[in-house]
Amino acid sequence: PRNKQGVPLLSALFTPQIAAGFTETNPSELLKDLNTNVENPCKIWNDKMRKELLTHTKEQLEIPAGIEDLPYAIGDLSLAEKFKFKALENELVIGRIYVRLYNINPTFPLK
Repeated sequence: PRNKQGVPLLSALFTPQIAAGFTETNPSELLKDLNTNVENPCKIWNDKMRKELLTHTKEQLEIPAGIEDLPYAIGDLSLAEKFKFKALENELVIGRIYVRLYNINPTFPLK
């Protein structure tokens, strides 16, 4: 998406690397990444992260929105921007590169 709310929201709910796939014209790479486990210096996405995201999303849908927020009464989307994956909390990231994985595979082509 190229809108002010969509980009930070997707970047928060997914990793920035996965969220970048939403702007691609060919969704096949994004769909493959979303449905498989990916772990390289540029991208991490796995079952644990999918489960965290689904749990967070379900919790957000259960938060009632006020009547004044209709027709957007789907919970508080601003809370999504505060979402952080527990699976990534110990990962050191420099310039969108996961250092632990880079050290394991320093010849991996960086994007």
